[in-house]
Amino acid sequence: MMNKPIMWVALAAAGLIGSAQAALDPDSAHEVEDLLKRMGQSGCTFVHNGDAHTAKEAVAHLRLKLEKAGHRLRTTEDFIDQLASKSNLTGRPYLLRCVGLPEMQSARWLRAELKWMRHRSAAE
Repeated sequence: MMNKPIMWVALAAAGLIGSAQAALDPDSAHEVEDLLKRMGQSGCTFVHNGDAHTAKEAVAHLRLKLEKAGHRLRTTEDFIDQLASKSNLTGRPYLLRCVGLPEMQSARWLRAELKWMRHRSAAE
């Protein structure tokens, strides 16, 4: 049986994780994609139900959840609150371990990144 991290990466590589972002409004779809890119490049460790994963594995996992979400998400905040904050199976929050920062819940990290992205966009 394939372990979960390898499965996530394999699904992403095979193109089976498409874009369910059509349900998101266009601005939110762009923001979610930017958040996923930032997470993938963060170098942080993603803790899902007690198991540590790379940032790239985390992104693959969140893309899979996004694909399965269908049309129930409308905003970037919906993505953070409903998909990227906790396990749907156990309810345990996702955690991030980033160099130089204390361990934190993924929702906190994502909201801080979103705030920075929006601030930067408003300044342009």
